[in-house]
Amino acid sequence: MVYLVESIVFLLTGLQARVVADTLDLTEWERLASACAAVCAVIIAVRFFWVYLVAYLPRWLLPSLAAKDPAPPAKGTFIIAFTGIRGVVSLAAALSIPMDSDGVAFPDRRLVLLATFAVILVTLVGQGFTLSWVISCLGIAEYGKKEADLDKRREINARLASIDAALARLDTLEGAVVAPEAASALRRRNEDRRAYFVAACRDVAHGELSNAAAALQLQFLNAERQSIDDLYLRSEISDDSRRRIERELDLEDSRIRHAAESGAARTL
Repeated sequence: MVYLVESIVFLLTGLQARVVADTLDLTEWERLASACAAVCAVIIAVRFFWVYLVAYLPRWLLPSLAAKDPAPPAKGTFIIAFTGIRGVVSLAAALSIPMDSDGVAFPDRRLVLLATFAVILVTLVGQGFTLSWVISCLGIAEYGKKEADLDKRREINARLASIDAALARLDTLEGAVVAPEAASALRRRNEDRRAYFVAACRDVAHGELSNAAAALQLQFLNAERQSIDDLYLRSEISDDSRRRIERELDLEDSRIRHAAESGAARTL
């Protein structure tokens, strides 16, 4: 529905643009160009002013807020201010201006529409196409990698805490309602998981996050799939059995791929 509404608005905009272009007095192109440039400059400047004001002024006035929630980096704030791209909302607002008021043509309606088209062109095309260049010049990508590393480290610590909680719970159940063999198997499995996450956290700290282990696990799964297919083709297992086993392998495949993609976030 969102795409449909946006498409309709841009279609109406294209129809309106032709009408506006045909009715404008091109002999006044200097006034029209000056008005469009002024509107674009004011909108961009107000965006920068407001973003920096909201980001830093409350923390300057309230030191307690700054201590609890430090001010964002200047480079990140600049990017947020720079990405004030206008589009459908601006068009909808401009197109909602009535053709006339009390039987009299609405003053400068076509100029308002022209200025709106100019703002969209400057922000959507100009700022939009140069965004990657600005990010590269400011080094935001490297900052994003550091942020992803920190987030991944916290995620791994949370996983370790959950595994420790599960092992502590197992200590209370062991010998009571759980068979010793089952408890030992669960303990070995979770201790292996814990060792894996400890190694992953160490790799993140050293900036060496490799998916070699995930690739090896996926190769094992592929070998299992091939074996199951061969057994099915030789009619040694039923179709229902094959489907159940493949379902388990699919879930394990998804788990491994999700963990690998999550771990590789710092390299994106």
